[in-house]
Amino acid sequence: MSSTKIVRAHVGRTPPTLGRVVVACAEREWHELPAMMIDCALREAGYDTTLLGASTSPLRLNQYLQDLGPEAVAVSCSVLGALPAARRFIEASTASGVPILVGGPAFGPDGVRARALGATAWAPDAQSAVAAVAALPAVVGEVPKLPSPVVAELAALDTGHHRLTEQILSSWSTAPADGPVSRTFAGEAIRQLLHAVAAALLTGDPRPGPQTYGWIDELLAARKIATTADGALAAATVAALADLPLARELAGRHLP
Repeated sequence: MSSTKIVRAHVGRTPPTLGRVVVACAEREWHELPAMMIDCALREAGYDTTLLGASTSPLRLNQYLQDLGPEAVAVSCSVLGALPAARRFIEASTASGVPILVGGPAFGPDGVRARALGATAWAPDAQSAVAAVAALPAVVGEVPKLPSPVVAELAALDTGHHRLTEQILSSWSTAPADGPVSRTFAGEAIRQLLHAVAAALLTGDPRPGPQTYGWIDELLAARKIATTADGALAAATVAALADLPLARELAGRHLP
């Protein structure tokens, strides 16, 4: 038995005395451990928790909202690529009047992205999550719809993700060309950069772009295969977003 299962079994022996909370990872989020830690912390505090686990679909969350009628939902999101799904979680939860707590590295070091997405509350860690759940209102209103131009560009970034990645890779003049491993690595770096652009577009927080760009530069430099210091990657990304004016403007303004 894993250590996590042992902890869950231990806290599970505590009889629940508080409300029911559904805990899950946003769809496309496979880092389950943070959600499990939140689940254990809430269970130990006396909440009756249901852990849905990694990459939970909004449809599955909706089903549990209807079947269980929880007092709250808690969502963990570590990667930027899962933030659009986290927004769908927020829409589903608040449409049912259920407050929703969010947390994880994808939301950044503060509550800016959480507020932008319409979450009821944000917490930086498991213990803070317990306090945040205790302070949630009993009922919340549905979050406002995202602006149509933002929705359209987010959909285009999602459906065109592979094409845009290949276009940027082929245009990136200093992209690594010394073997399939290096090109695969560069392709993954570009995919993460596109996720960062989408996250900035979704939340209005420009920080994911330069943060991801800096991360790419550090990793490439460590592998001695390329750097982004000449701005070629930023230029190739901006050019590839020519048909998406909002995303292009964000990339052009905030990528180094």
